[in-house]
Amino acid sequence: MAPTVFELIDLLSRGDQPAAVSGTFRWLDAEERQRTWKVWRRGRLARIEEPPGVMALIAREQTYWMNWPPADGVVAVPRNPEFDDFQLSALTRPDPDAYWRSWLLRDPVVVQSTLERVEHDGGTAWRFVAPEAKGARCVLTVDETTGLVLRAEHPELGVFKEWREVSEDVPDDETFTFDGSA
Repeated sequence: MAPTVFELIDLLSRGDQPAAVSGTFRWLDAEERQRTWKVWRRGRLARIEEPPGVMALIAREQTYWMNWPPADGVVAVPRNPEFDDFQLSALTRPDPDAYWRSWLLRDPVVVQSTLERVEHDGGTAWRFVAPEAKGARCVLTVDETTGLVLRAEHPELGVFKEWREVSEDVPDDETFTFDGSA
């Protein structure tokens, strides 16, 4: 049985702050450039490689390590838990519950009436048409277990976000530790 819109919002909120997840994330950035990241997340910890195999960012509780080309190497930046995680903004939102409620409850009938179970990359997911935003209705596919938005499609841009090879098996703390090499 399909979840209610409120259950879907709860699932999506969990996906923005996953207990543990890894996979390959492809997305269009603000300049509509295609980006591909290998991502590991566990709670607030994260590791991003761009391209896969090259460390771009490691987020620990109190520090970010970023491979920052203008600095010609890796820089350490303090992480303040009271501020938004701008460095992780492609992956998460500061208040996911408020975000999803503000969008999906604009037209819950459309969301509920289009919600269907589908397969994505070998796993089970939910797909639905989202309420209009900026003149378009996007189609979102959400992992049934993790709550990650596995695929986001815009009628004109096509797929603008997609996860592949998603796993809930995340390596130990060393994955989220900068070892001095980039």
